[in-house]
Amino acid sequence: FDIQPQAIEATRQRLEQANLLEKVSLLQQGHQFMSDVIPGRFHGHIHSIMFNLGYLPGGDKQRITRAETTLEALNSGLGLLQKHGIITLLVYPGHPGRRS
Repeated sequence: FDIQPQAIEATRQRLEQANLLEKVSLLQQGHQFMSDVIPGRFHGHIHSIMFNLGYLPGGDKQRITRAETTLEALNSGLGLLQKHGIITLLVYPGHPGRRS
């Protein structure tokens, strides 16, 4: 999940180079929509959810991760995880939204 087309495209290219593109779904959407987009048969069966929060290096610094959507995504993610699943967050503090 990413809201920026350039992030999706860069990821697509890297996956294609590694011959992994067919194993991944890239979605240009906010992470708060995970439970709406991921098919119900996977709810409660996901092993891990990884968040990379901040802004796209070299991208528009006004497009940052927002606390409101991240909290929605975390709550949504809890319903997707299997028992003993894990959520990780990588947080970049170098932008104005870091304290929101």
